[in-house]
Amino acid sequence: MQIAAAMEGASPTGMSSSGVAPGAQPVPSAPGAEGALGSAVPAARWLTVLYDDGCPLCRWVRGWLERRELLVPLVFVPMRSAEAWRAFPFLDHDRTAQEVTVVSERGEVWTAESAWIMCLWATARFRGLSERLAEPAWRPRARAVVLSVAAMTTRTPRPPDCAGDEAGACRIDHGPSGHRAPVLEVRR
Repeated sequence: MQIAAAMEGASPTGMSSSGVAPGAQPVPSAPGAEGALGSAVPAARWLTVLYDDGCPLCRWVRGWLERRELLVPLVFVPMRSAEAWRAFPFLDHDRTAQEVTVVSERGEVWTAESAWIMCLWATARFRGLSERLAEPAWRPRARAVVLSVAAMTTRTPRPPDCAGDEAGACRIDHGPSGHRAPVLEVRR
């Protein structure tokens, strides 16, 4: 089980200069989740990302994150999988199928834009950018900024659309642009 492996030997790492993670959006039934959208929570030792493993865009972002230097380890678990249900019985798993979801080892939950921000916050190179994205004026642009940063720092400058393939369509609502990745003009 990936989550159990992440727990072993985990140490408190990845605190920002303020020692907090940006933009906690706890699920009310999550044990230990406190605060409200936009409030700060203590830094996590690791984060679990619930994602749609059938979505090309989700897999592309996962691969990009796996190739980054991380200050906080990320564990990727397919949404609605048996592992997700066992690890997070307190989650509304129907909701995780609608929005990208990130969960800390203590049960703090971030969804939608806040989840995109937390994925970036886990990286060494883009921690500062994630803290900027947590500000109210930038928060609505979080998904587009994360995808743009990923496209500009990888060999694949255009992320795939996530309309699905023969196996089925992407199950996550990726925001106002729908299942199409933003069109990016990458200059090298």
